[in-house]
Amino acid sequence: MSSIISVGDLVGLVLRSGDIDVRFGSGSRMLEGQEVHRALQANYEEGWEREVSFKKFYPDINLTLQGRADGVFHHKGIHEIKSTRRKLGEWDQEGENIHWAQAYCYAHMLAIQEGLEEVEVLLTYANAITDERRDFTRVLKGDWLETYVNQLVDQYRVWMAFQNDWHEKRTQSLKEMPFPYGDYRSGQRKLAASVYSGIRDEFIMMAEAPTGVGKTVSTLFPALKAMGEEKTDRIFYLTAKTVARAVAEDSLKHMRLVGAHVKSVTLTAKERICFTGEKKCNPENCSYAKGHFDRINACLMDALANVDHMDRLNVEKYAEKHHVCPAELGLDVASFSDVIICDYNYVFDPLAKLQRFFVEVTERFVFLVDEAHNLPHRGREMFSAGICRDDVMALRKAFPKKTEPYKALGKLNTQMLALQKELKASEKEYETQRDVNGQILATLGKAFDACVMYLLDTEHFELKANDQELMLRCYRFSFMSDYFSEGHLWVNTEEDSGTCKMMCIDPSSSLRGSYKNAIACIIFSATMAPYAYYEEVLGIEGCRKLVLDSPFPPENRQMILGAGVDTRLGSREKHYDRIVSYILALVKSKKANYLVFCPSYQFLKEVESRLGEIWTEGRIVSQTTGMDENAKTTFLENFEKEVLEAIIGLAVLGGSFSEGIDLVGSRLEGVVIVGMGTPYMSPENELIKGYY
Repeated sequence: MSSIISVGDLVGLVLRSGDIDVRFGSGSRMLEGQEVHRALQANYEEGWEREVSFKKFYPDINLTLQGRADGVFHHKGIHEIKSTRRKLGEWDQEGENIHWAQAYCYAHMLAIQEGLEEVEVLLTYANAITDERRDFTRVLKGDWLETYVNQLVDQYRVWMAFQNDWHEKRTQSLKEMPFPYGDYRSGQRKLAASVYSGIRDEFIMMAEAPTGVGKTVSTLFPALKAMGEEKTDRIFYLTAKTVARAVAEDSLKHMRLVGAHVKSVTLTAKERICFTGEKKCNPENCSYAKGHFDRINACLMDALANVDHMDRLNVEKYAEKHHVCPAELGLDVASFSDVIICDYNYVFDPLAKLQRFFVEVTERFVFLVDEAHNLPHRGREMFSAGICRDDVMALRKAFPKKTEPYKALGKLNTQMLALQKELKASEKEYETQRDVNGQILATLGKAFDACVMYLLDTEHFELKANDQELMLRCYRFSFMSDYFSEGHLWVNTEEDSGTCKMMCIDPSSSLRGSYKNAIACIIFSATMAPYAYYEEVLGIEGCRKLVLDSPFPPENRQMILGAGVDTRLGSREKHYDRIVSYILALVKSKKANYLVFCPSYQFLKEVESRLGEIWTEGRIVSQTTGMDENAKTTFLENFEKEVLEAIIGLAVLGGSFSEGIDLVGSRLEGVVIVGMGTPYMSPENELIKGYY
């Protein structure tokens, strides 16, 4: 097996040590860079070349080491740039060992390429806020560099040996793997064959496969068969909702039962899996962060050697055993997994995407996008951002008066207040413009930098969790300005004492950029019509399309229309009793489990109240706002396989239980849909409607 590893990944794996520390401006994970890199590179004198790629092949282990140096002075040396918000005085005379290691790798490859006996290595730390810089220079012999880099590669051999052994075992098992359920259902073979050919031919494909076809196994199975034939290196199974991930896990379980050897992981958001619940990722506030990198490699090897699927429970189990951060463990396991089950944002959201895979793509990825009719809405959310005056003022109060953050946030508030007054004078609910407000963004950037510098310079000063969230919101707003496109609008509203939004109306161009990270992308759902709309809004015009029929015989389906009901907001009060009578007529026809979907939570409560007064022959269970994962699981567990009593489950249209769940066999007998699942009235939805 031929392997490729980047210089950054090599030194990051074998040399990492110490603590997790992601406080503003601290820690290697907060190193920023593109603007600082460009500014320093712009000053290069004649003879320097920026962004130079290097490769070195190790034939004895079939490994290619590759990377890109920030700067190269041919026949002399290399330049490595690290940008940071930390005070430059915090770097000791030696700098960071891991940063020197990267520079040494490039210096070694330059020495080989140009036959140099010695190489000058320049390591520069540059403050992203103050423009200060600190340079360290070392001149090193070529043979010393070769020995050093060879030692790094030797330390990597244990990881590579594991990967090579696993690759051989995995590939052979996937070649021999039969379809896990014996016979195909109606439509399954056609879907699986189309997915396989889409991956083989490296296409984007859109498939509409109605409920009952078995979309999950019909996409995962052919993707894994393609992996067994060396047509892909890694599969991302992307979902919009947590409940859908359980179906993917179950499909992989059944494939393992018929002989497949597959490493997989389900990624859980940090806020859900954090052991402390505070997300204070620094050694002072979290014992799991303190010394995390000293323990993580042993933990990772232990988990990989003993578990094939790292779901949330297994991630937590091994994180507790080795006392490491569970969120970081999950991400590290992903680097050694064949299948990664995760939310859309790990691939599409520019702030949340998995940088370890997508900064510099060296593998052949396949994206399986489940319930893809959700992606347009999620795409708009991922590429939108907003700040409001209430948040700016709340963050301002967190800093002492007369400090730079206090003054800078005050200036931002003044500018936003002026916008609000203009809006009020125009007697409009909101106003839009095609371009960003450069003045607001510039002032916000300076205010954010002032906050960061104050936090770094002031001992024993720490923001509360809510204030940290406000700072992150400001950062996101500033960051997302780089993604402002023709599909965006700048919107000023009177919400929360005045709000500025960069609203993504058309996410197609933003999503299109992410598809390029994969060799093939399979976009599928039970509902992908109208097809021209989804092609346009998802940025997949001209893709392959497959439309399947429902596998259920039409004669087995009874559809009943309850007439004489008006579910519009102003008329509902007069019709609740009739709606309840229709529900009861259905439920009383057969003792079984039923789901009733209502257009809103308020509507649900009205139905629940009336049902509870007159129905005593079974149980009523209801969806509530803000249900966590345990509550969602408990709700579904009410629908047992053996029906002991009738159950009416009340849920909302478009909510967690309206798609992506498996209630097979007798667990669900019928469904009642009340009203239309239409978007609510809002300025944002009016703008989207107007755009299209």
